Amino acid sequence: MGFLLMSARELQKIAVLAQVLGLSQRQVQRLVRDVRVDGAVAVRHKLLGRASNNRISDLKRDYILSLIRSDYPAFGPTLAAEKLAERHGIRVSSESLRQWMMAAGLWQSRTQRRQVHQPRLQRAPQPALWPSPCPAREPASTGQSARLAAQRHPLHPRSAAGRREPHRPFRAPEVPSRRQ
Repeated sequence: MGFLLMSARELQKIAVLAQVLGLSQRQVQRLVRDVRVDGAVAVRHKLLGRASNNRISDLKRDYILSLIRSDYPAFGPTLAAEKLAERHGIRVSSESLRQWMMAAGLWQSRTQRRQVHQPRLQRAPQPALWPSPCPAREPASTGQSARLAAQRHPLHPRSAAGRREPHRPFRAPEVPSRRQ
């Protein structure tokens, strides 16, 4: 919704307020009356900070969790909700059951269940596989890696000294023709 430019006089009109708020005129009249009596607190929800009217009692919740502990300890919340409805006639949503089971420590989500593997110990640095071409110039002293020093060795397959000729396709030697 964009900005509305209205005068203070227009804002006093119930019909205009109802249209702006998307409410009926009767509802706006009730809100205006409550704001005049109670102040801004009248606009907030009345159940704020209190339990829901549809909340399942703690006694029933504890009974359901004891059933899960005894009969279905390895079940996830969805299957446990199905079995409770099928065998015991207790209907509870799988989401409520999931939250209860997590709070009671009976179930963990897949990310929480994930096992952390033991990290491998760091291996000690290995000496270069190929000897340095010049013992006076070690790779560590010049800042070069052992891989680059090894590539400079004449026996290394990628070194310039041990490089083979590039592959060329086979061509048959030219045979002189018999025509003369």
